[in-house]
Amino acid sequence: MRINPGAGLRLVKRVQLVPVFLEVILEHGFVYGNASSVRMFYEATVDGLGERRVYQLISAHLERAPLIVDKMLYWFRPDDEALMQEVQALKARFNEMYPSFQSNHSTGILPTGR
Repeated sequence: MRINPGAGLRLVKRVQLVPVFLEVILEHGFVYGNASSVRMFYEATVDGLGERRVYQLISAHLERAPLIVDKMLYWFRPDDEALMQEVQALKARFNEMYPSFQSNHSTGILPTGR
């Protein structure tokens, strides 16, 4: 049976959770969300965490779980111009570390299809 995360994530935006719980929810989305559903996890938690903290959580996965970074950088577009420059730098670092990144998986933390 497949569970739709969208129903629960709508509640996340309405209740006032402490940041540590929002981080757990977002990290769950990083691993179990596919390239499309990861956006729902982001949108449900970004208001409570802030864009800067979301960026920190994404960038922490660069070396060990590049699939997470790849999925999130597709959707992550911060409003702050300085933070957007940091995101662009992270994208450049990602492309340097994984020049021909491909994955056979849309979920999980598996690095590449090598």
